[in-house]
Amino acid sequence: MFIEFILIWIILHSYDHIISLLLSREVINSNPKANCSEVLENNFIDMYPIRGPVALHDFVAAKSINKSIVEIGIRKGDSITCFSHYASKTTGIEMNLGDCAYAKSRTKSPNVDILCGKWPQTNALGDLYFVWIWAPYIPEVWNGFVELFHQGQMNDNAEVLWWWDYIDDDVHHLYKYATSHYVIPFDESNRPNLCDRYATGETGTIKIHGFTKESFKFKI
Repeated sequence: MFIEFILIWIILHSYDHIISLLLSREVINSNPKANCSEVLENNFIDMYPIRGPVALHDFVAAKSINKSIVEIGIRKGDSITCFSHYASKTTGIEMNLGDCAYAKSRTKSPNVDILCGKWPQTNALGDLYFVWIWAPYIPEVWNGFVELFHQGQMNDNAEVLWWWDYIDDDVHHLYKYATSHYVIPFDESNRPNLCDRYATGETGTIKIHGFTKESFKFKI
């Protein structure tokens, strides 16, 4: 009886971890093939959590090696500047005109194209897409990918990496369309951050959802 109690206790207290492993096709280790801190010489303009964790940038940069990448929502260009060192072509889209102008001023690489405007009106095609936007804009961006799919404009092997740290109830069902899930540990404790202001932890894990073009058959 005691052994059964111990087993039940372990299962209950490991529930979140078990579910995470079941949902995730890949768990990212702490030694990615890209290093955005080195590329930017730790000169990040936006502070976490206004920008994503550097570990997230490392992960996406490694996925972009020798590929064309489109980032939707680049703010002041920290991540896109890093991606340009690894990707064959890099396109950034930013709707905030001030942030977009700043990003343009700091990205001088010939393989970078910064577009000021909203997706999908500001359209770009790539092998890899990276999206992190405010929840109210999720349906508009999702439906932009649906338009690309039905117009036959998405590359056959294109992957959309989407990170949402929170999501409205009316779009929570998007999880079921993901074909892969990535768990990424991060640590921002050694960099200036705004965690106290936003009540966000300096360390932890984040989950990235991967979608193929077949995920975007239906509008929301």
